Amino acid sequence: MANTNELYAHFASTTTKSTPFMTLSAGTDVAKLVFAGTAVASKYHAMELLSEIPIIGLSSTGQQDVLRYGFLTLDEGQQLHLYSLPEQMPESVKEEVVENALGMVLLLDNARVDPLADLQRYLTEFEELISDTALVIGVVNAERGQTMLRQYHEMLHQYGYITPVFEVNASHGYDIRLMINALITVLDI
Repeated sequence: MANTNELYAHFASTTTKSTPFMTLSAGTDVAKLVFAGTAVASKYHAMELLSEIPIIGLSSTGQQDVLRYGFLTLDEGQQLHLYSLPEQMPESVKEEVVENALGMVLLLDNARVDPLADLQRYLTEFEELISDTALVIGVVNAERGQTMLRQYHEMLHQYGYITPVFEVNASHGYDIRLMINALITVLDI
């Protein structure tokens, strides 16, 4: 685990407040993508599958759900910085992480008591980011809960979103790549 100063210093050096992309000296674009949700282990596994570097985590309390960072280079040379938000984090840090992000990958655990309430909370909490960018949702443990994918779509429709929703196993690279490609497609529309 990196200490707080190291992770935030890296974060500050790789983001810009004016645009989600910045030009490096080599001319390559850099962007950031935010992972959020109630499926703590799935956020970590998804980032681990995508990242070109070992995942850097930050926890001052030793908890499992921590701010995490990874890095990915897309096919056209665009660099994508990956950030996983813990459910509990200071509002100022959360705002800084999501500011100018390209979009959000929301991983929800269908085995929780009320996953639709979880979805509603994230739609409300990140309304500005979601309405300005792109959102893709991965539902883990889909077979273990009573909530069907159709119900996720219905709630999204109530909020005015047409968003891809996938049943995923976050330890399967295909599922994660499918979600990322869907998010990129939504951004291109």
